[in-house]
Amino acid sequence: VALRARFDAGAVCIELDDDGPGIAPDHRADVFRPFFTTKPRGLGMGLALARRVAERLGGSLALQARTPNGTRAVLRLPPAEQ
Repeated sequence: VALRARFDAGAVCIELDDDGPGIAPDHRADVFRPFFTTKPRGLGMGLALARRVAERLGGSLALQARTPNGTRAVLRLPPAEQ
């Protein structure tokens, strides 16, 4: 796992990369849907809640496939007002 944080176009951008098997192409459209899970004991709420919180803060959460394997999660948030 690799974690990076940077400023990008006025936003705070946090990227998390892993080198696991990645997300199956037929699951990519569903990963942010509440209660969708591929885990036998999962609830399917983690990514749905994380995206909702990011959006309520004025940001976004997206997943990208990495080559040759793995996934990148990109969290973008507006800078905090002081």
